[in-house]
Amino acid sequence: MKPKHVLVISDYLLKNSEGKFVFSTLEICAKHNIQDSTLYRILKSNSVPRRQQHCTRRCQKFPKEFKLSVIRDYLEENTSGFTFTILQICDKFDINQQSLHSFLSEFDIPKRQRKFSKEFELSVVSDYTLKNSEGNFANSIPEIFAKYRIGDSVLYRILKSNSVPRRYQKFSEEFKLSVIRGYLEKNTSGFTFTVQQVCDKFEIDSQSLYSFLSEFDIPLRKRKFSQEFKLSVIRDYLEKNTSGFTFTILQICDKFDIDEQSLYSFLHEFGIPLRNRVLDFEGNITVRKRRSSIKDLECRISEIVSDYNAEDSWGRVYTIKELCERYNTVPIHIYKIFRVARQKGMYLSVRREIQWLD
Repeated sequence: MKPKHVLVISDYLLKNSEGKFVFSTLEICAKHNIQDSTLYRILKSNSVPRRQQHCTRRCQKFPKEFKLSVIRDYLEENTSGFTFTILQICDKFDINQQSLHSFLSEFDIPKRQRKFSKEFELSVVSDYTLKNSEGNFANSIPEIFAKYRIGDSVLYRILKSNSVPRRYQKFSEEFKLSVIRGYLEKNTSGFTFTVQQVCDKFEIDSQSLYSFLSEFDIPLRKRKFSQEFKLSVIRDYLEKNTSGFTFTILQICDKFDIDEQSLYSFLHEFGIPLRNRVLDFEGNITVRKRRSSIKDLECRISEIVSDYNAEDSWGRVYTIKELCERYNTVPIHIYKIFRVARQKGMYLSVRREIQWLD
C-alpha cells in the first residue's frame, strides 16, 4: 500500500470517542488535495468499504403486523373497485410509496390493476360520448379525468373493453386550407405567423397542423432572415445598462418573434460569444462574477482568517459555506488558505472542521 493511501484511509476510518467519524469526505479531499472520485478509487483498490450514508429523513423499522395492515388496505375492494388509492394508503399509515412497494415485494403480493364495475364503466362511456345541442362533446377529456379520478390509460382501456371508438376531431377541407394559407403567408421580413401563432389562431395543436401539411404535400418551411434583421437581434443581445444586460434571451425572442435556436445561430454566424449571466434573489439580471482563485484569496488571507475567528453577539461564527459565498470560492480553496495561514503563524480558532491542520 502506498504511503499516501495509508494516510487517506486512516483519516477516512478515524473515529472519535462517540463512535462518529472525525473527518467528513469533503475534509479528507481538501486535506489530501484529491477529488472524491480519487478517494473512492483508493478505497476500492485497498478493499476498504464505503461509509454508510446517514439519511436525514427518519428510517423506520416496521413490525410485521403494521405491514400486514397496510397490505390489507391495499387489497381491500368494494363494488366500484379498490377501496383506497395508493396515496390514500400512504397518507393513512404515514409511509411513502417506496415503503409500500417494499412491503408488497416482501410478501410476494403482485401490484394490483384497478378494477371497475360495469356501472362505473358505462358512466364513463356515457360522459365520454355525450354531445350538446351544437353537436360538440359536452365533456372534455381532462374533465372526465378529474370527475372519475382516472388517467388516460385507464380511460382508453375502458373504451376498448366497451368497443367505443376514440374521439377524432374532423376538420373540413376549407378549414385545413385556411390553416395552410396562414402557415405559408409571408411579409417583408419573412413568414407572417409562427407555428404557435397559427395554432393559437385556429385553436389546433401542432400535430394537427403538420398532418394538414402532410395531407396536401406541403414541405415544412424554413424561415429566412435578412442580414439587417440578424444585426438588429445581435445589437439587442449585446446592449447593456448599469445592472448588466438590458434584455433577457426570452425578451429578445419575443421582440423579434424568433426561437432561441435561431438566436444562437445568428451569434455563431457572426462569431459572438455567449454571454454569462445569472438572476439575483430579486429577479434582476446581473453578470456572473469570476470565481476567486487561490492567488486572489491569498491577498485577503488576513480578512478571511479574521472572519473565521470572529463571533457576533450571539456567539455565532461564519461557517465554511458562508465564507465560500462571501468570498465567491469553493471549500477546498478555503481549507488551503487555512493551511497557508497556519504556516504563517496566524491564529485560527479551533473547530472540528479544521482540526486536521494541527
